[in-house]
Amino acid sequence: MFAVPPLSVPEPGATHLERIQDAAAVRLFVQRARAADAAFALDLQNAAAVAQICQRLDGLPLAIELAAARSTALSPAALQALLSHRLQVLGTGPRDAPARQQTISDAVAWSYDLLNPQAQAFFRRLAVFAGSWTLQAATAVSGLTEAATLAHLDDLID
Repeated sequence: MFAVPPLSVPEPGATHLERIQDAAAVRLFVQRARAADAAFALDLQNAAAVAQICQRLDGLPLAIELAAARSTALSPAALQALLSHRLQVLGTGPRDAPARQQTISDAVAWSYDLLNPQAQAFFRRLAVFAGSWTLQAATAVSGLTEAATLAHLDDLID
């Protein structure tokens, strides 16, 4: 298994085309969008939406590839608007990709299945949080000591 770090994304509020296209996440989006639709081009009209898509997807390569594959049916602005509501719009990925990479849901399920039962239980307990949380909050919902909570967090990160 290989760790794939997030790609760089444009700064929030970036509007200059040159700055937006310098981000690795945007370059991947454009490359994959062109693979799906040869006429796709990053321009002044769609650059801000593409930047927001890449930011919303936290620079995650699989998510960006799945989003870019939608460029045949959705403009970047329409895709960005849909992503503001939920990630299901990403649907399926390239047909030649492994099943675990066909959707975000499949990728998360595959990663979850790799966890041992204790780490799975810990991960499920963290699901009560809709956004970020503190170590103290994670310790409280897990029912573990702070040291054990940190150990489980390390397991989830690795």
